[in-house]
Amino acid sequence: MAVDADDFEGEPTRAAFAVRVAEDHQVVGIFVADGLDHLAHLVDQCCDPAGTEYLRLGMGGFYVGGRTNARWPARDIRNVSGEVIDIEPVDSDPLAGGTLDDYWWRDVQEGDWFPLVWDRTLPKRPSRRTSKAAR
Repeated sequence: MAVDADDFEGEPTRAAFAVRVAEDHQVVGIFVADGLDHLAHLVDQCCDPAGTEYLRLGMGGFYVGGRTNARWPARDIRNVSGEVIDIEPVDSDPLAGGTLDDYWWRDVQEGDWFPLVWDRTLPKRPSRRTSKAAR
């Protein structure tokens, strides 16, 4: 069951969120964050959080329904010279072809979505890796 925004106010707990573009409901992604400001920082990695909406997800998950060649951690990819190539997650998408489970599917279909408002004055959490966008 999806959770209302008011149920989240002031809670210091980590939660999963679905995010979409408000105008046309295009999927942005699923994120795990410590709160709405941290969620906005995560969304900012791929798009401007202004103009997006979020839904706090209840129990559920995302899974790959069949066999896949993807691995965590990703396998080394080598160029023709045999050197390891630095890859980004989009270069080796282990979740391609995945799906939401029945619980999250019901949440995103029937839940209440709220505008994502970002307080840009909060410090960003340190990144564990450097993305191409940050370079």
